[in-house]
Amino acid sequence: MFNTFAEASTFISTNKHMTIKDDEKLMLYALYKMSVAGLPEKKIISLIDIKEQVKYKAWTEFSEAYSCEDAPKMYVALANQLYTKYMS
Repeated sequence: MFNTFAEASTFISTNKHMTIKDDEKLMLYALYKMSVAGLPEKKIISLIDIKEQVKYKAWTEFSEAYSCEDAPKMYVALANQLYTKYMS
C-alpha cells in the first residue's frame, strides 16, 4: 500500500485501466489539485466544456470543506481504499 503522496499519485496516474466510479475520480482530482496547486482560482469555466465544469466544481467544493495541508494524506488514504477495492 502507499505511504506517500508521490507513491499514491504515481500509482493512480499509471493505472488508468483501473475502472473506478466517477465520484471517486472527482475526489482524486480535487485532492490532487489541492495537494499540488492549492486553492482554486476564481474563474469562469466554459459552458461548453461540461467535464471541466464538473472537475472545477469538485476542486472548489473540496477546498471549501478541507484544508490543502490535509489533502495529500486524504489522497493517500483514498488511493489505498481504491487499491483494496479494485486491485485486490
